[in-house]
Amino acid sequence: MRGFLKYSTLFFCLIAFHSGEATVSHELPVPDGMRMRMQFWVDVFTKYSQHQAVLHDVDRPERIYQVVDMSRLGNTREEQVKKIREERNRIARLLLALSKESSREREFTSEESRLIHLFGKNPSPAQLRQASQNVRIQIGMREAFRDGITASGRYMPYIKQVFRERGLPEDLAYLPHVESSFNPKARSCAGAVGVWQFTSSTGRSYMRINPDIDERKDPYIATVGAAELLADNYEALGSWPLAITAYNHGVNGMKRAQKQCGTSDLDVIVQNYRSKFFGFASKNFYTEFLAAVHVARHADDYFDDISMESPLLFKTETLKANQSLKEVCKAHQVDEKEFCYFNPALGAAIQKGKRPLPAGYTIRLPLMKKIESQENSLRFPEFAAASLDSMGLIRHSTPSIKTNASVQERLVAFSDSSQAESIIYALLDNAPAIVDTSEASIYTPDLSIHHSRIIVQPEETLGHLSDWLEVSTWTLRRINKMQYHQPLKIGQSVLLTFEYCSKETFLERRQQFHETHRQEFFSKNKITDKKEHIIRPGETLWKVAALEDTVPLWLIVACNPESLSQKLLPGDVLRIPVVERL
Repeated sequence: MRGFLKYSTLFFCLIAFHSGEATVSHELPVPDGMRMRMQFWVDVFTKYSQHQAVLHDVDRPERIYQVVDMSRLGNTREEQVKKIREERNRIARLLLALSKESSREREFTSEESRLIHLFGKNPSPAQLRQASQNVRIQIGMREAFRDGITASGRYMPYIKQVFRERGLPEDLAYLPHVESSFNPKARSCAGAVGVWQFTSSTGRSYMRINPDIDERKDPYIATVGAAELLADNYEALGSWPLAITAYNHGVNGMKRAQKQCGTSDLDVIVQNYRSKFFGFASKNFYTEFLAAVHVARHADDYFDDISMESPLLFKTETLKANQSLKEVCKAHQVDEKEFCYFNPALGAAIQKGKRPLPAGYTIRLPLMKKIESQENSLRFPEFAAASLDSMGLIRHSTPSIKTNASVQERLVAFSDSSQAESIIYALLDNAPAIVDTSEASIYTPDLSIHHSRIIVQPEETLGHLSDWLEVSTWTLRRINKMQYHQPLKIGQSVLLTFEYCSKETFLERRQQFHETHRQEFFSKNKITDKKEHIIRPGETLWKVAALEDTVPLWLIVACNPESLSQKLLPGDVLRIPVVERL
């Protein structure tokens, strides 16, 4: 069924016509001649893994000669690359041999017949000779695209807002899937940097780039720059297909293409424009982008159990005078590594304290504050307590809390942060039957570390862990012996590495993530009742949560803590809260 949904969704996406052209949206047409190119990139993003090499034709990417499992070609990447190049050359020699008249006088092998069949009936020798020079290798990107969808949650709401405010097509927000997979640390061999992959020459027209501050590395500032660049491209070229292609090839390059071909039709330009700089990447940039839009919109049709990370929560402040990093962090009680994580544009000299942050620079501060008491240190979002109080979620009459104390003092009255977090559950208005401080079943996430291992909690992904630890997802997969297609599962034990991040910093980041998740939910919803759900054969927590679209998975686990450690069996009963929007 999933396969049917995948291809039927794409089919209906491609057959909608606007003025003779298929469309993804009114402003982003899919020229009829580019539909197969778009399908090729959909497959690259969703069908082929990073262990598969697709040998295909440069001019007709949908003409696929062979898909090779690179993991069988050697133990090292160097061995695999060498052998896949040898395979490409072998295919090229076969095509060249088939182009010769003498080859027509013998019986073809099964492989030769298959290759000939890819060209339709009776391909000419010239066609086959040209094809022999056009064999290209494309590595699958399924894992990278999936990780990109997960990471995009951090920035997507902000990016879409920026494009909406400027009257630009909102789907342009998906462009980083093609550029960087939403990795702020991405750097290309050409020196392009950040989520939006600005080169220094282009970036200087839209943001600050110097040895102390490189705003290309800041996803928020670079988003504004990308919106302005795309708007400028559209104004200069008059169409979004050309403006988007110019993001890769440059405005002047696309103007030359328009002039040489005498048209603004990108399909005609791709087929006829000849320039040594207008290569495969530029020709395919627009259809690759359209494929990314389609896959990101329909991610559930292509990937199992996929989720997006939550947006980063922060406040901003403009510095009135030059200040060192230590001074800023001390004044705001922020860990230096955490501060640099939220302010990635800062250069090495500033991060090492050799240069100050300049006056007038706007810094980002995480919405997290350490509250010290004589007995303990409690981490809690500084905005959360006041918001909970204003929503009536913290009851002033609770016996264990002084009624004349401030909200934060009442939170500190609990012995540790997990008890403070349980306020959210224990003091919910209208839901005493589900969460009651007197019941032993009150659930608080187990965020502890035991021998460098943690238990995966709801909403956590491999991308979250890699960000909090400042390591790659590949590193975590390697030390946990995970396959590249494997998602994390709640309740799973995961081994961590603390080479680049202390355990304390990791715990703080993880705590902030879960506390803000809950705060966001209860700022918009309230629990009014409870109901029971009887587990049917084959049902999992994920499937139950999917049926309860207003109840997040973490809240189901919160009301059924035993579900995290025990396998659900048919007949088991889950307590499900009834949620209403405020």
